[in-house]
Amino acid sequence: MPSFGRGEIRVVALTMIGMALLLQSAAVIGSPRLPFHHELGSDFMAFYTAGRTLNQLPRAARLYDPDLQQRLRSEILPDANKATRLPYLYPPFIAAAMSPLARLPYRWAFAVWLAIGGALYAAGLYLLQSCCRLGQHRHTALLLALSFTPFLFEAWGGGQISALAFSALAATLWLERAGRPFAAGLCAGLCCYKPQVFLVLAALFIVARLGRILAGMLVSSSVLAGLSFLMLGRAGAATYLRFMMQYGTAVSARPEAWPLHKFVDPSAFFHLLFGRDTWTGRMLFYLAAAAALLLAARAWAGYHRSSQDQRTLCWAGTMPVLLLASFYAPVYDVTLLVLSGFLVAGVVYRKARADLTRSFEAMVLLVYLGAIVSQPIARVLHVQVLTMILALGAAYVFRCARLLGAAGPQ
Repeated sequence: MPSFGRGEIRVVALTMIGMALLLQSAAVIGSPRLPFHHELGSDFMAFYTAGRTLNQLPRAARLYDPDLQQRLRSEILPDANKATRLPYLYPPFIAAAMSPLARLPYRWAFAVWLAIGGALYAAGLYLLQSCCRLGQHRHTALLLALSFTPFLFEAWGGGQISALAFSALAATLWLERAGRPFAAGLCAGLCCYKPQVFLVLAALFIVARLGRILAGMLVSSSVLAGLSFLMLGRAGAATYLRFMMQYGTAVSARPEAWPLHKFVDPSAFFHLLFGRDTWTGRMLFYLAAAAALLLAARAWAGYHRSSQDQRTLCWAGTMPVLLLASFYAPVYDVTLLVLSGFLVAGVVYRKARADLTRSFEAMVLLVYLGAIVSQPIARVLHVQVLTMILALGAAYVFRCARLLGAAGPQ
């Protein structure tokens, strides 16, 4: 990770981590109001009400009753903003996992979730640093990862579950590197709770002809889908699909009703840029998503013929593509870029090429600082700079892979 100004970078990272710990501790113990989130736990409320629904009601289909969700939220936090709605949008197996936490008082359930989310993220970082030897850069890399604002304030502090996808993909990478492709696929299949991530990964595995990884992915996702169907039943499954379609229609019909400054997908980018939903914006979104997918598919098509370093960069470049090819990518999902950072660092610092090192360190700082300022800029200028940084990052990583291929074995 960045070697220039390393001491200053560590001070900034430790300050960010300290602020987050102080704010969350104060909120859990004392006031439920936070500067960065309107209410304690923010998005965690949706998971908590889903778990409580399963605990109190016999019909799992009620998970997708928005009026019930809002009533439970008002009971849990009587002072909550009534205009804010936090629908539960995840499959039933996520609610089942949250069911034990929902037996605790909300404040303490969130405190436990902070510990679980932190542990999942730490486990993912441990696996990453195990397969990406960074030497003297290891501690700086870990500090940057822990203080990365999409994780620290949006995912962890905001009560989201991005650490689950992060740790699942970190395990996928570790197992694939260890020569256990089917087990790697089983871990990748855990991402089925995020359909856009699951589908893009599955498509790229098909392009790369990674049959054993794909098989493992389909097995674990099928088990989770089957569990969800057993929980919901046929009628409940129909309710779930209808609810998700209605939600998707609502987002498409009135995107201005959503906090677009908190989204990094191209669809939100162009809507924010043009100030409304336009035909031009939609076409540009489709073109941007297609370009990102084609860029990744081109790299994955030669996966079997690539060197280990090129394969590592192939995985790294795919992380921003997962967001750029999506129609719904909240800023907390940018946590996946930490995977890219570690993977690219493992290649760049081992190669010890001055040109790659300088450009990589500049890219790391751009991503890190861009994540901090992107939302204020989006609010004022109506431009989500983080989306542009994602596109630049994907292009940069795949270009590095081509450069290494052209240079040949070293």
